Amino acid sequence: MVVSYGSWRSPIAAEILADNSRFSDLRIDTDGTVYWIESRSNERGRNALVRQLPNGEIEDVLPADTNVRSFVHTYGGAPYMVHEGTVYYVNFTNPKNPNFGQIWIKRPGDEPEQLTHTLGQFYADMAMDLLHNRIISVCEDHRGEGEATNSIVGISLEDGSVASVAEGMDFYSSPRLSSEEGRFLAYITWKHPNMPWDTTTLEVKDAMKIFTANTRVLDSKNESIAEPKWNRQADLLYFISDRSGFWNLYSWDETTVRPICPMEAEFTFPQWNLGESHYDFTEDGRIAAAYTRDGVWNLGIIDALGNMTPLDLPYTEIANVHTYGDYVYFLGGSPTESISVVRVNLKTQKYDVIRKPTSFELDPEYISMPVPITFPTADGEVAHALYFPPRNAEFRAPEHERPPLLVTIHGGPTAAAPCCFSPGVQYWTTRGFGVLAVNYRGSSGYGTAYRKRLNGCWGVADVQDCVYGAKHLADKDIVDRNHMAIRGGSAGGFTALAAVAFYDVFAAAASHFGVSDLEALAKETHKFESHYMDTLIGGSYPDAKDVYEARSPIYHIKKIKNPVIFFQGTEDTIVPPNQSQEMYDALKERGVKTALVLFEGEGHGFRKKSSIIETAEGELYFYSKIFDFDLPGNITPIEIANLYTQKQ
Repeated sequence: MVVSYGSWRSPIAAEILADNSRFSDLRIDTDGTVYWIESRSNERGRNALVRQLPNGEIEDVLPADTNVRSFVHTYGGAPYMVHEGTVYYVNFTNPKNPNFGQIWIKRPGDEPEQLTHTLGQFYADMAMDLLHNRIISVCEDHRGEGEATNSIVGISLEDGSVASVAEGMDFYSSPRLSSEEGRFLAYITWKHPNMPWDTTTLEVKDAMKIFTANTRVLDSKNESIAEPKWNRQADLLYFISDRSGFWNLYSWDETTVRPICPMEAEFTFPQWNLGESHYDFTEDGRIAAAYTRDGVWNLGIIDALGNMTPLDLPYTEIANVHTYGDYVYFLGGSPTESISVVRVNLKTQKYDVIRKPTSFELDPEYISMPVPITFPTADGEVAHALYFPPRNAEFRAPEHERPPLLVTIHGGPTAAAPCCFSPGVQYWTTRGFGVLAVNYRGSSGYGTAYRKRLNGCWGVADVQDCVYGAKHLADKDIVDRNHMAIRGGSAGGFTALAAVAFYDVFAAAASHFGVSDLEALAKETHKFESHYMDTLIGGSYPDAKDVYEARSPIYHIKKIKNPVIFFQGTEDTIVPPNQSQEMYDALKERGVKTALVLFEGEGHGFRKKSSIIETAEGELYFYSKIFDFDLPGNITPIEIANLYTQKQ
């Protein structure tokens, strides 16, 4: 059927986006039982802990009112640990509840019991220390005045008392004992203004001395170290470092650091969340490792000589790699499959999916496959992106038409666009939109030099790459240059707003909890990112106040002529809601077409089913009015200020 782009009837309703669970924090118990976290929008966005029993049955582990989520570094991660069937977890209850952020224990057959009782102290990334009958954990203490303090602590399994293990640095992560009764403890630490993908240090302490002496340090010099792990024999410490220009794997034997399988590829991802795992050891001494090259992830096996043998798998996104017996488990997605819980038999290389995020399956005739592109950008450089063309088995557009384009920007800003099936992307392509997911300079997956090209240039290089990417497609007559929009969340929202403030290329923009005022962000943001902009902007605030103002869209409202929509949670502690409110008020006052959709109780990213539905339908409705196309079916309108009265 011939129908104009944007008006195609799609099999992906907004409800399908909301019913799509998000998986994280896959772990394996000592008996091989597989655990993972499911974020469920239809349960008010709570994180449920799930496991697969030996008979294949899948069940929830904890009561339905439990939200397994950590608060350390605000972004959290690694909110639980499991050992011989007993689960130790962080219960993310109401922040006003005295149990908020505390560790609980769930033993087989028993009701959960609370272990820690100190409101304002938060935990994550735990390890079992049988030698001292306690848990080793990262701790973030918000009880004092000023900035929170971070440390590694030991938590007694007898009475929940907390004792310091390592302190004095600004941040800690990844405490790893050489075994459950191990002699050595390794961990990562770093100081302001560094982020964990800038410069970190790997430290090792002697556990036999109860962590009070014999500290040995691998002191990094402008390198990012991540994911320390001891091998099964506990005689070698492995870790990932970008000292070669790519995040590669290394080993350490107390005296010498040796590269393992050097490649121009990345073996990890920026450590925004705690507990990342992109490699693990097999029982026969090999290493199962995920790596990404040019934005596409693979899984391979590294032998004792350091040779890599890639596995023949369809997955292009891989994380949370763990091994047990003859199997490797991970969270993986492909161009036709959303991120799922996957198991691979290392002997046969056959794989099966343990858990999918939804029962919904899209007919392959509707699936838009990603097309990797590299295009010229400013300053004679190149940037990268994935293009998803419009596709729908039932519809095609009139021959003379070109599709509208949505340029999507990942958050971070050090993240990368996933090269796998996303209902959120297909929601647009099945309706007749082209989607360009830009991995601008600063994105991960292309080496350290590419990632650091954003240093000092946030709000410049990222914006240029989005503009040049859109114009690249328009110049090739692939998309309609008059119907191009830009959208992003968090840091991506900042890039989207900057693009319409400083360039007249995009006919509309959508900011999802995006930054509009860099000054306000510098004053109000949380500890983890409180000095991040020193690197991104190229100076600290207020010393570089003029640069912060020059790049903040809020100070350039008069330059914005094209419509903008804002989606914002009222409880966002990373990008406070006043950033969106002030931007919306100013645009409305100027007569620009604009809309603001606020979600009560939502934070940085939307977890509730109703919020996800309203966001998807609201943004679609907004574009239909701006690009003037008809919508099939019923979508609840949103209020757009100045829709029929925009000043010129």
